[in-house]
Amino acid sequence: MPGGRPARPASLGDDLHRHEIAGVALLTGVGFTVSLLIGGLAYTDPSQFERVTTAVLIASILASAAAAVVFRRRVRLRARPD
Repeated sequence: MPGGRPARPASLGDDLHRHEIAGVALLTGVGFTVSLLIGGLAYTDPSQFERVTTAVLIASILASAAAAVVFRRRVRLRARPD
């Protein structure tokens, strides 16, 4: 509490909506490079590493699809006349 005032949540601008932030958050699930690196270090058995790689790639595809749904919905909502 700097200055003795309680912290307040930040407000979003008129052009930004929480659903758009959720879409960006979903897109962060695409960053699978680090997961593949950690999987490669953690599992030296090739069959285990293959399963880890497959799971990470599937999760990345699902995150991309979920973000696309969120963004497509926001585009449709913004395109509607008020």
